[in-house]
Amino acid sequence: MTAINFRSWIKNLLLLILSFCFSLFLAESLLRVTVAPVNYLRPKVVPDDILNHKIPPYSGGHDAWGFRNPSVPTTADIVTIGDSMTYGTLATATHSWPSRLQTYTGMAVYNLGLGAYGPAQYLYLLEHKALSLKPSLVIVGLYFGNDFYNAYEITYKYDYWRFLRNPDATDPTAKEIQSTVIYTTKKKTLFQKARSYMRRNVILTQVAS
Repeated sequence: MTAINFRSWIKNLLLLILSFCFSLFLAESLLRVTVAPVNYLRPKVVPDDILNHKIPPYSGGHDAWGFRNPSVPTTADIVTIGDSMTYGTLATATHSWPSRLQTYTGMAVYNLGLGAYGPAQYLYLLEHKALSLKPSLVIVGLYFGNDFYNAYEITYKYDYWRFLRNPDATDPTAKEIQSTVIYTTKKKTLFQKARSYMRRNVILTQVAS
């Protein structure tokens, strides 16, 4: 291969790579304006010393409070609080029951649901988030399957919730409190980090998978 042919081959290769990257950028841009990111991007879940876990602001298309809404309003007619059923796991944001409630009633509904939350988190969200929106109604989606266990777990896991503990009872040991694992602190490989980043930030990868 001559020097001229080699340079021509390099130019064609670079043009192909640039065209491919531009196509991906264009496809991602179109998806950003045609679909709801919250339905495709995986939110990052981080530990919290009060709530046990939470979603950071704007992660995976969530709002400034880290919940599954387009934005945080100044007021809301109804605020819903709950766990994964209220959040709408395995459903799109528009098919969660709080969203359906808004559609059927025509009232502004704000969703404060998140998976693996229980009554203690519901109380905190009511006092620190829901009431600030001045709602006419607050609906709490209580799940009898594990909500009461979640309340026990968080009450004896974090000092913030000491006021809920039974003063006559012996505090359980760490082994007796089996935390729900919803995030991992295990060190990831470079490939795993890249895949996690793509799942949280690139809609195209989720649509294509």
